[in-house]
This record gives sequence, C-alpha cells and structure tokens, in this order.
Amino acid sequence: MGDTYALPTLAERRTQPAARVAYFAHVVREHQRQFAGIPFEQRTWHVVAMCVSCGRSAGSWCDNCELAGRRFTTMWGQEMVGSPLCHNCEGDGVACTVCGV
Repeated sequence: MGDTYALPTLAERRTQPAARVAYFAHVVREHQRQFAGIPFEQRTWHVVAMCVSCGRSAGSWCDNCELAGRRFTTMWGQEMVGSPLCHNCEGDGVACTVCGV
C-alpha cells in the first residue's frame, strides 16, 4: 500500500515550519526504506539535520548563525555550531529562517 498524503511543495516548506518538519519526516523515512539492512559505511547519502529553510537533509550550516554561536544537534547527536542550511538553499540565496540572513 502506498502513501496517501501529499508532500508539501518547496514554496510551502520555505514559508511554513510545519511543512518543513513534515517534509523532513518524509526524508528520514525514505532514507530508512532505501538503506534498510545496509551498513552505515556503504550508504551513498546520510540524513544529517533538517535544513531550517526547506526541510531537506542539510550537511552544511548558516555561517551567520555560526558566528553568532548558535548550535544544533545532528541526527547522530553530534553538536554543531550554526543552523543547518542545505546547499540548495545556500545556492538559491534563500535566507536562513533562524537569523534572516
């Protein structure tokens, strides 16, 4: 049986915090489905943290938030400085929803 819900659009995710969270839940679930039974080292991508601007998995962070000393915790419990911001949002010039820059 397939999923019976509609994923939020990119525009919705960039304006609505609940849409970002819902999308990130989908990302985590898809990662678990795709890599079930595959050792961590052999996975081609990893879920790190939720991008604060779109809800994708982010392996990067907002430099302005880093300078301000803000912190976030990755999916593995590692504490990082900054706010998670994906490469797509950085490249698109989308403002960080935490600091506005």
